[in-house]
Amino acid sequence: MHLLLTEFLGSKKFQVDFNMARMESGFQLIYRVKGPVQEIKLPPQKSPSRKEGLWRETCFEIFMSKSGSSSYAEWNFSPSLEWCLFSFKSYREKLNEVIEENPLIQMKITLKSELEMRVNISASNAVSLTSFFKADPIEILPASILELHDGSFLYYAPRHQGSKPDFHDRACFLNFDTKE
Repeated sequence: MHLLLTEFLGSKKFQVDFNMARMESGFQLIYRVKGPVQEIKLPPQKSPSRKEGLWRETCFEIFMSKSGSSSYAEWNFSPSLEWCLFSFKSYREKLNEVIEENPLIQMKITLKSELEMRVNISASNAVSLTSFFKADPIEILPASILELHDGSFLYYAPRHQGSKPDFHDRACFLNFDTKE
């Protein structure tokens, strides 16, 4: 599945593309940002580890749910290689579980005009999400938050509703056929 993510306020400064493909044991996510990427504030790379609050800086996200279910999961991926996974019972009602399973994160910056982040999520590194690997179809919402050096933020998703960015809004989720 290929999607063009749009900025909440309509900024055309960056083009943000998202690709999701089914792998044998999970999913591959590719986020590609084109434009003046030198204006994006990137956190320094660290060892891959779980960290909350990644949305307070440049990060990439995906929300997943089984179709027809009120529960969903939220993954956050930072260019720092830090990540976080949350499970929700319903809209913003977080379950009290801490999930420590490490996704495989790769990032590259090329030609000073493109930033690419690749994330592989497999059943072996997301045991708690095995239901998503078996469900068909699922609903997803890929998103990107870009922090700029001037302190401003840009919020990208395939579609937006409401008066402020809300990636938890299930009306914005899209169907994804896991057999694609």
